[in-house]
Amino acid sequence: MNTHPVCILGLGIDFRDLPPSVLGCIEQSDLLVGGQRILDHFPDTAALKMAIKAPLDKVVADLIRARDQGQKVTVLADGDPLFFGIGRRLVRELGPDRVEVHPGVTVLQEAASRLKTPWEGISTVSLHGRSAILPLLQTISRSELTGVFTDQTWTPAVIAQALIESGARDFRMHVFETLNSDQERVQELELHEAVRHESRSPNFVILRRTREPDVTLRLGTPDESFVHQQGLITKKEIRVLGLSTLEISKGSTVWDIGAGCGSVALEASLLAGQGQVLAVEEDPSRADQIWENRARTGAYAVQIVNQRAPDCFSSLPEPDRIFIGGGMGRNPALLKQVLRSLPHPEGRLQ
Repeated sequence: MNTHPVCILGLGIDFRDLPPSVLGCIEQSDLLVGGQRILDHFPDTAALKMAIKAPLDKVVADLIRARDQGQKVTVLADGDPLFFGIGRRLVRELGPDRVEVHPGVTVLQEAASRLKTPWEGISTVSLHGRSAILPLLQTISRSELTGVFTDQTWTPAVIAQALIESGARDFRMHVFETLNSDQERVQELELHEAVRHESRSPNFVILRRTREPDVTLRLGTPDESFVHQQGLITKKEIRVLGLSTLEISKGSTVWDIGAGCGSVALEASLLAGQGQVLAVEEDPSRADQIWENRARTGAYAVQIVNQRAPDCFSSLPEPDRIFIGGGMGRNPALLKQVLRSLPHPEGRLQ
């Protein structure tokens, strides 16, 4: 049986002025797949329509089955389907030889044009379906401009509140609502204003850094740059040696046990990139110092665990690297628990 490649169409964000090639592909389809909002824009097409709903696995399986049965399948997406869209999943599942991809203008490009800002300089993250804001905190830690794909859970107001609570307050929020529609609205807000702002859907956010961090974080940051109790800090020479020995790579999950003021965890975040760094500190006053140092250095993605080790270990993500500070390494019982928590043969402990 001859099978047709799945046509993945990026419609941009304005569906009112589509080129003939795109309309022709839609009109010749046996099955149209897309979000309900997009499908509603094509009420007169003869094709069967299938709305994309969770779980996505079933939708992908159904459209693959239709394609294997010889149907012409077209997947409709707003923006560019390969830019934080369904296109990536379909290319992976079907293979590049079984799909055709037609990109459209993304909401990021439209938003950047409103700001008169080159869009290639905007780091972008999607919070769609996320349970935590960590990916955004990782991105803003290293970016001057950050684009954010929102959803019904992570609204601009919720994002603003989460940033404030994380100490990431040196940002302004540009909110782009229903772009290219009669109700289009673009606003620039302080984070405390955005918390009270009711945004129309769909919307997109760009965060602009308003001030550089007080401390430039680097490997071997001077000890005096951190807020800490006198004498209770891992000296910079030890930090550099310890982090070098751990061989932290991009994507590593790092535990800093007995984190003190957080100096090791904060510098580890420079090496872990999109990985996770958790500063475990039982003492509330020292945990407060980590929070302050995180805000001062802009390393917002470091997660502070103000709990007792090893009691909290079972609730933490599995580590690849563990640093033990504060003299806690002299505790044999703790060391046993730490080694049990580091199951990978390539895992490292310092």
